[in-house]
Amino acid sequence: MSDQLVLRNARFRVSGHFSDDDYERDHPHVVELAHPPDGFRLVVVEEIMTFHTERGMPIRRGRRQRRQDQQFMRFCFADPAVADAFQLHFGGERIDLECRR
Repeated sequence: MSDQLVLRNARFRVSGHFSDDDYERDHPHVVELAHPPDGFRLVVVEEIMTFHTERGMPIRRGRRQRRQDQQFMRFCFADPAVADAFQLHFGGERIDLECRR
């Protein structure tokens, strides 16, 4: 595999590393937010960035989901307490994925 950098889902990664599946495997505590038809308002995006920055952690987004014509964005966390705090602040559905290590 090539080590060239590629842009995918608004994040840089080395080809073959840090896929959405990797994030969900290593950070199995997920909060799924419904994606508004017109996108998230800038203030919400800034609040999500601040939430992560204040905790000294990068944003980990998992696979996008689509159900019944609604798109969902997944935010992944290693610590279930942080996932709970994120859900409390932003809403959404809290999901614990099976750990596949």
